[in-house]
Amino acid sequence: MDFIKHLPATKEANTLQQEQMVYTQAVQEYEKGNYLNAHDLFLLFSSQNPLQKEGWQGLAACQQMQKAYSDSLTSWAMTALLDASDPYPHFHAAECFIAQNNFPEAQKTLTKALSLPCTELLLEQIHSLTKVLNHA
Repeated sequence: MDFIKHLPATKEANTLQQEQMVYTQAVQEYEKGNYLNAHDLFLLFSSQNPLQKEGWQGLAACQQMQKAYSDSLTSWAMTALLDASDPYPHFHAAECFIAQNNFPEAQKTLTKALSLPCTELLLEQIHSLTKVLNHA
């Protein structure tokens, strides 16, 4: 996280530019598979921008990739609260519940996802998870 040393020092440039740099670096770390680094950066971004869904979404994804399912569920819940029309947090929460063998909660979250506008791809993914649940 050496890039933090190079962030602007002035208070005016500080906020927006720093936050954008943190978020951009977090995404890059995630895309490289550096989930621990990405986690720390998304956590920083989310603490500075608690009402921005993107930070919570990134944090939730990192936690899920690190198999920290309980933490991920909390972050997916924050994402869902910040955008009630987005079915993806519910879908990803279902993945976490399945990983925890909590099939009733997984079914509830998939049902919630289906109640929201879904893309064709997401509908296919939801149906695939539903098949997993039906065989569990």
